[in-house]
Amino acid sequence: MTKITNNKQRDKLLEELGIIWWNDLLKKEEEDPLFSLPRYPKNTKGMTIIGIAPKFPIEEDYLLEYDNPGRPKSILKSTPVITQIAELMLSGEWEPKHYIPPTIEWWGESKFKHHTGHLTKTGAETASKEELYMMVVEFHDEDGKSADYWREIWTSNENDIDGSYVKLLRTDEDIIEQVCKMLAKGKIKADKSFQDDVPTIDETLKDMNITPDPAAVLKNAILLKEGYNDIAIQPFTSTMVAKEIPKYEKKYPDYFFTSTSYSNTSQTKRDYERVLVCCVKFLEDPEKYNEHTMKVLYGAAGGAVNKIDALRKEKQNLTAEEAVRNLWDSIATKEVKSGHKFGMSYVPIKQKKDDPEITIIK
Repeated sequence: MTKITNNKQRDKLLEELGIIWWNDLLKKEEEDPLFSLPRYPKNTKGMTIIGIAPKFPIEEDYLLEYDNPGRPKSILKSTPVITQIAELMLSGEWEPKHYIPPTIEWWGESKFKHHTGHLTKTGAETASKEELYMMVVEFHDEDGKSADYWREIWTSNENDIDGSYVKLLRTDEDIIEQVCKMLAKGKIKADKSFQDDVPTIDETLKDMNITPDPAAVLKNAILLKEGYNDIAIQPFTSTMVAKEIPKYEKKYPDYFFTSTSYSNTSQTKRDYERVLVCCVKFLEDPEKYNEHTMKVLYGAAGGAVNKIDALRKEKQNLTAEEAVRNLWDSIATKEVKSGHKFGMSYVPIKQKKDDPEITIIK
């Protein structure tokens, strides 16, 4: 459901509810060097702050029934947090300006949609409070994504780590559940191969401020849960790939194994580091460590999981000369003396679900 916009009606209602307009607060901050703004969400796409309602009535006459798309799983463990909030309010130690306030949005007539701050509201009700310090916001389209999309993103991001000392953080389970529901509602799509004009899972996880490596793992879980087995990819971070080495060393004792993992940001650096390791081994014993016996296991992390096939071809075409020009003179000399060629094979760890079991030694 998309809210109805009528700013005159909304503003009249907010005036009656004692709104402090955000623009007035910004102006006061500019004019008075000793004035500091209350805590507020920053760098939030698709959202505009309208103002602060310091004593917003929390009875049903104003607030619509609340759902919590950003914490569908962890909310079940919320009782200790609610209790702590209620105790702070009862003792007079609750300082609302030190928290990002609960956010509400006018939804037509006298009703507001409650986006975040459910536990704060429940804590206030537990403490028999009738009013709550609230932030009034409004969502809009941005970056080619709808206001409804940014509402969903905000409910998740508000529950990320932000330094609050009374807070129930979102979990991986929460993120997976929320993104799956967004897929089911058609708010987002699995990937760019789908023609719908909505964001992809990758874009959504990025907008949720999730970094590439965990995002790759979450994406795989989401795709498998929603039945997209044909495009699900099991990403391997550098740590995960490194753990595979003992298994291969035991199976192939005459070969030398090292490992890496590829992401958009660190691929070149990791390539170089692995090649250096192999250079040292070759210079140490070219008869034992050479193009036939050195193997680099690799996985893909973050955004690189969407380019698995391209990465595999790239690894096949990679030449050691490109990565270790500064060592090439000594490598070439050792090749001549030993009669062995320097090189290594890049071997992908199994990633796509339909891949056969890898046999790395042909």
